Amino acid sequence: MRLNRYDKEMLELVRRRIEDMSLRPARIAELALLAGMGETKLKAAFKLTYGTTLHQYSLKQRMAYAKRLIDEDHKSLAQIASLAGFSATSNFISAFKKYYGETPGRTRPR
Repeated sequence: MRLNRYDKEMLELVRRRIEDMSLRPARIAELALLAGMGETKLKAAFKLTYGTTLHQYSLKQRMAYAKRLIDEDHKSLAQIASLAGFSATSNFISAFKKYYGETPGRTRPR
């Protein structure tokens, strides 16, 4: 796959949008629209450029953000789950445990 300069700029825009945790996590369809690409091209171009899938990159950003909130903030797990883009606290706890190997409650400083 050959990417032109515009494609690369749009991929960078998508990457920055994923990292902006002040916004809710974007769906792939929204990111493709933002980049002016079809979903298939966006997924392939992102993986080619950044060495990871859109989903993996987004999850990494969301988990890192949640971990920072757990370490630095006194928000409830429900609030942190919502801020990290999870619709249910239980889904957040499961994803966090799968990603870090322990529940968010166990990682929280006492």
